[in-house]
Amino acid sequence: MEHQMINLEGIRSAERLIRPYLPKTPLVRCYPLEQLLNFAGRIFLKCENVQWTGSFKTRGAFNALLHLSPEERKRGAISRSSGNFAQALAYAGAALKVPTTLIMPSTAPQIKKENTERYGARIFLTEPDYLKQQEKVHEIVKVEKLTLLHPFNHHRVIEGAGTISLEIWEEIPTIAQYYCQIGGGGLMAGTATAFKSLNAAIEVTGVEPLGANDYCLSREEGTPVRIEKTDTIADGLLAPQVGDLPWPLLQQHVDKTMTVTDRNIRQAMKFLYEKMGMIIEPSGVVSFAALMAHPEKIKPRSDIACILSGGNVDRSSFFKWIAE
Repeated sequence: MEHQMINLEGIRSAERLIRPYLPKTPLVRCYPLEQLLNFAGRIFLKCENVQWTGSFKTRGAFNALLHLSPEERKRGAISRSSGNFAQALAYAGAALKVPTTLIMPSTAPQIKKENTERYGARIFLTEPDYLKQQEKVHEIVKVEKLTLLHPFNHHRVIEGAGTISLEIWEEIPTIAQYYCQIGGGGLMAGTATAFKSLNAAIEVTGVEPLGANDYCLSREEGTPVRIEKTDTIADGLLAPQVGDLPWPLLQQHVDKTMTVTDRNIRQAMKFLYEKMGMIIEPSGVVSFAALMAHPEKIKPRSDIACILSGGNVDRSSFFKWIAE
């Protein structure tokens, strides 16, 4: 699959396709952080935590399923996911009457496992080993001829994620800086491609947890680097390596990278809860954590947008983390 296939035209097409099924999410100005940083510009949060199934992943899931042929829809789709894409695909499958099968690690947050099951998906729990999960997926695909939909390394999934940028651009075409978390790279690949196509001057910053910083290491090496062991509370960003589809798009469109610690992530979760009443999962708050941890990187008097990519977190874990 050539990365040139992922472009603004494809993202706009995805936006038209998924619009009947999904709401536009709120773009909220974060006055508390502007005040804390004494910042003369404007900071906006794109609240994907209130998207159906509680994360941005639903966009890519719908776009991918809506592109299946009638025969493919009848047989069904399969994917592996630590939780957010699993829920998204299960929900989209239920809405479009496409059977879905999900391979999930047994360590996935309970809320994500329960929601995926509630939406009617068939679930197989495996040990939390990325390669073993992939093996299970391919084993089932071979026998049942299901369509494999990768949670970030699939061009329809990436296009779906890119629709977020179109919504932000519609409200703040003055955006000068964009912060986004990177796990497998699909969210950043789609949104950065859209933003740079709309205005090449927008500065794009990719953020990773320090315990899963494979893309930062990859940029230093100039080639994709795989991490043998990831270690962070941001369970949605544990992909050991960015996908081969996102990789060239990230290299083309990401201007800067930075990392945040789990402590930075917990501080950001606590800030958003106490100041704005938001419960955001660790992965969902990573780009916001970078704004808090590295205010010196912010351009003065600019309009900034960052993604709150999801809010699916066990409440007991959430309150334990923000108390630490």
